Amino acid sequence: MRILAFVAAAVLAASPVRAQLLAPAVRADLERSGRVHSLVLEHLEAAARIRVFLELDLTAAGAPAAQQQSWELRRPWVAAASTEVAGSLELEGFELTHRFQGISAVAGWIDAHAIEAALAHPWVARVLPDSAGHAALEQSLPLANLSDTRSAGFHGAGQKVAVIDSGADRNHPALDDAIVDEACFCSANCCPNGQDEQEGPGAAMDENGHGTNVTGVIASSGANGTPVGATPAVDVVLVRVLDENGSFSTTADIAAALDWIRAEHPDAAAVNMSLATNTIVQSHCDNTFTVLAQAAESVRDVGVLPVAATGNEGSATSMAAPACISDVMAVAAVWDANIGTSSIFCQEATAPDKITCFSNRNALTDILAPGAPVTSTGLGGGTSTYYGTSQASPMVAACAVAMRQSNEDVTTAQMVAAMKASPTMVHDSKSGQTFPRLDCLDAVLDVATTTTTTTLPIEPLCGDADGDGQVVASDALTVLHAAVGLVVSCPQVRCDFDGSGSVTASDSLSTLKRAVGQTVATGCLAEA
Repeated sequence: MRILAFVAAAVLAASPVRAQLLAPAVRADLERSGRVHSLVLEHLEAAARIRVFLELDLTAAGAPAAQQQSWELRRPWVAAASTEVAGSLELEGFELTHRFQGISAVAGWIDAHAIEAALAHPWVARVLPDSAGHAALEQSLPLANLSDTRSAGFHGAGQKVAVIDSGADRNHPALDDAIVDEACFCSANCCPNGQDEQEGPGAAMDENGHGTNVTGVIASSGANGTPVGATPAVDVVLVRVLDENGSFSTTADIAAALDWIRAEHPDAAAVNMSLATNTIVQSHCDNTFTVLAQAAESVRDVGVLPVAATGNEGSATSMAAPACISDVMAVAAVWDANIGTSSIFCQEATAPDKITCFSNRNALTDILAPGAPVTSTGLGGGTSTYYGTSQASPMVAACAVAMRQSNEDVTTAQMVAAMKASPTMVHDSKSGQTFPRLDCLDAVLDVATTTTTTTLPIEPLCGDADGDGQVVASDALTVLHAAVGLVVSCPQVRCDFDGSGSVTASDSLSTLKRAVGQTVATGCLAEA
């Protein structure tokens, strides 16, 4: 882990406090310092005061290098440095809005004079930009093989997932038993208690509807006639950062949410972020959204996979944050069915596994998942249907939950690799890229170390296992039952599992090994 310093990030937004706009001489001085991001200077050209993160130099604050490597060991140093810097700069015009637990940063409003004062403070390393942003099943789950994964017994039991969004309707019959904890970090006093922070029951009550839909994609029990979620037995931690309009005013709220998850729920399998900054970038954005990157790294270091929507501007070259951060799994959307011509965000003909015209994507996008249309839980106890990369992202988070259930020791790197090794690849003529489309059952079988006693609805293995001279579905049943005593349902026949172009005994052997983690002697297959 890199040694972390305290960052200042700025968002273009006017403050009620008036000050002079950035003078050319002042801009030149700030540029020469090499410690102020160019976007901060651009924002100061348009507004006298902007939101910022300040990156702390913990080495200058006296923290030993070894203690900067660990989120836990950093906490007292972050607390002390945050208090000192914020207190020292208050009289210079810095208005503190956020402080964090293990992230080496504070956030607040700042003007050009206060930036000069911050750079003079020995514990401030850099001033970096921020951005405002916004929120970015019935057929979707089968397309991604999440229904088969759930039916195989990997339904999230004993696992936990965090959802950073607009909250959820905790009174919805399909969600009320799933929610185990709640928090809110919502600037402009948009938490349910009228403040900018809140914890405990009711803290993440949804006033927009977006988060209720997203949460249901992962965890709906199916009550009240709603579609069953991908992992209906999972425990859900809700963190609200979006206001009633589905927007956030600063990424400091998202960083605070990740920081809280790291402190309170480090045992979660994944954290879903179906939201996106207004700013989109063409490359990894760790050096721009440094505080978010540090926050994402802190949860991934303890085994929580951060997953985020790429955004819905339709760019074939850029993505929004948090998806553009290197430690975050970036998810774009495909249509899950042919629903005719769609005019949602943009107009195009639809088809299964066709990348939606509204999806942001580039060479750094990790995976595609069904995102349009997605019907799930809705405010007031019913259903809602959404279109967007926001709906694709929770499919991937739910798959991470299923993988963790199948193998408690699976790492986040192994999760990402297994999902990206999908047998279904989709070429995008607009970007020139070819992306994996989520096949969760395939990913679970890649990492599984345990099996379940429920029916395993994998497509049947091939080979004349029972010696009747035919390759039929019953051969799969014979092989699996003889090997491990599993009963397998066979809804379809697909034989060429290894992609060789022909059906051979190796297809049975390789797929069985992935399914149950056991090599089967070739003697059990008549073909072999």
